[in-house]
Amino acid sequence: MKKGKGIWVHRELTPTPEAARLAESEGADILIATGYDEGGWIPQNQIGTFSIVPTIVDAVQIPVMATGGINDIRGVRAAFALGAEGVYVGTRFILSDECPASDACKQDIIQSKGTDLVFVSGTQRSTPHTFAKELARLYDAGMSTAELDEKINQIDGLRPGMLEGRLDEGIVSVNTAIDLIKDVKSCEGIVKELMADFID
Repeated sequence: MKKGKGIWVHRELTPTPEAARLAESEGADILIATGYDEGGWIPQNQIGTFSIVPTIVDAVQIPVMATGGINDIRGVRAAFALGAEGVYVGTRFILSDECPASDACKQDIIQSKGTDLVFVSGTQRSTPHTFAKELARLYDAGMSTAELDEKINQIDGLRPGMLEGRLDEGIVSVNTAIDLIKDVKSCEGIVKELMADFID
């Protein structure tokens, strides 16, 4: 699978030791172990970051990066303690000056808690606003993930809620550790905060 030069960073949507070993055998240089705590499109095996990271680390010889619920230096330290050699962070950077997410979205994340999140399908969570709560109701009533994801696609995915700030008309997809995010700062500031143990 790998052609030419460069680094192949492989992220399996639903990580397993078998898939990790296959990616390694095909030439992957770095693997990303995704925990169920993550934002965005969540894994289907419902295994948390604390469980999946060491499982993948033990399955391969190449470096593993951890992702899922890492929003502060404690998450970074935990990832390294579990055997990861790096972290792959998403939600925290939504709350950066450089991120094009709307101010309404950023403030929504700051004011929300992980326990507020609702499943808008079997693959996505959101902070609870009108459209998201309706999807959650349909999900609880048994509507299929495919049908719910199609409803999200019909409104242009994350654009209304996250980019345009129309929270009641869209979804805001984040990880389950949003309680730990208290402010908006530059990407440089976030990196320095997350990696303070490694900066002289």
